[in-house]
Order: sequence, then structure tokens, then C-alpha cells
Amino acid sequence: VEQLEQERATAMVQSISEDKRHKVEECLEWFAKRMSVFSKEEQDTINACAIAFVERDQINSPNTPIPINEQYSQACLMQDASQAFFYVGKSRKDISAFLATVFASYFPAGESFVYKKMPGEKEASRRGLGKNNKPADCLHE
Repeated sequence: VEQLEQERATAMVQSISEDKRHKVEECLEWFAKRMSVFSKEEQDTINACAIAFVERDQINSPNTPIPINEQYSQACLMQDASQAFFYVGKSRKDISAFLATVFASYFPAGESFVYKKMPGEKEASRRGLGKNNKPADCLHE
């Protein structure tokens, strides 16, 4: 009986780990696609920061500052980050810190500004990861 319970527990942990890994991969892939409006070098920097944030709970300053891209608004950036990172269980506070650090040129007023302006989890979750629902001012695919 004990061995059977241990096997069930192990199977459950593996299932949860696989589900979480799949969600993380899906989140990072989706977010990377949304960042395609930036240059290749900027995309690589953003993706490295996103991976550290999602997989290791680290918020790293980018090696190269990410300049404002005329094709990608502040509102769109907040919406996309919210959709992606709420999907994998990140908090609003952590997402705000990530955005204010990685995209400092977009948010010169800092983390508290981002926190106040970004959509909440319910709004972001309602849109769903991967769906093509975007704020009206998002110009990219």
C-alpha cells in the first residue's frame, strides 16, 4: 500500500512538473513572438530576461537598453506581459518590476506607475494566452 501511494505521488509530481514546464514553454514562445517588432539583438536580450524571470524568478537589467519602438505602445507591452506572465502564475508586483527594469525607456516613472496602469489578472486572463486580442493601439501582429 505504501509503495502504491509513493508511486501515485511520484506520478502526480511528474504530471504537475510536465504541465508547468509546458505552460512555461508556451508562455515564453508566445511572449517572444510578441517581441518580434524589436531588432534581433533586442529580442535576444528581452528573451534572456524573460527566461530568467519565468524560470528562475530573477529580474535582470538588460545588457543593452531596450529603446522605445514606435510600432509597440506602452499599453500593448503591459497587456502582452500581463497575458504571458499571469499565465504562469507571476504576481502583478513582479510583472511590474520586470517591465520597469527590462523596459526602462518605456516606463521612466518606474515600477509604481506600471503597477497602477497595467491590466489586472482577471482582464489579462480573460483575453487568454495566444489569443489575438490586443488593445486597439497595438500595431503589430
